[in-house]
Amino acid sequence: MVVNPAGPVPIFDGFHPDTITVRASVGVTGGQLVYLSGVSNSLSSGANSYVTNDIVIGGAGSGRWFNGLITTPGLTPSGTNNYVSIATAGAWLITSAGTILGGEAVYANGGDAVIGRDIVVMGSYTPIGRALSPAGSEGYSLVKLF
Repeated sequence: MVVNPAGPVPIFDGFHPDTITVRASVGVTGGQLVYLSGVSNSLSSGANSYVTNDIVIGGAGSGRWFNGLITTPGLTPSGTNNYVSIATAGAWLITSAGTILGGEAVYANGGDAVIGRDIVVMGSYTPIGRALSPAGSEGYSLVKLF
C-alpha cells in the first residue's frame, strides 16, 4: 500500500473537514481511503437507537465503494475494533496511481490512491472528488473530496 507516509494531510479545509467516528474492524492507516458498512439493521426512527458501533469500516475504498479518508494517524491493526475518524469532505493530499490533471474528477483506487479518468473503466467507478492540482504517477495531488 502506497499511502502518504506523512499520514492524513488536510489543506485549507474551511474549518470543517466533515468527520465521523467509526469502528475499525479491519487493518487501516491514516490517509487511507475506505468504505463503511453497518453491523446490523437495528436502527429505528429515533436517534437513541444509534450507537457508534453501528458503523464499521468495510474495507479499502475502490471503484464505487468509498465513504471517506481516515484522519486518525498511525496504523490500526486488523480486528482491534479501535475507533477512528473518517473525513467525508475537505481538501487532502492523496497519492496518485497514475497521471492526474488539475480539475478532473478522481476515483478511489484500492484504498491507497486516487486515479484520473484516463485509467478508469467508465461505469465501474464513481467520482470521489476533484483534483485541485496535477500529479504524476505515485506523486501527490490535492483533492477536494465530495
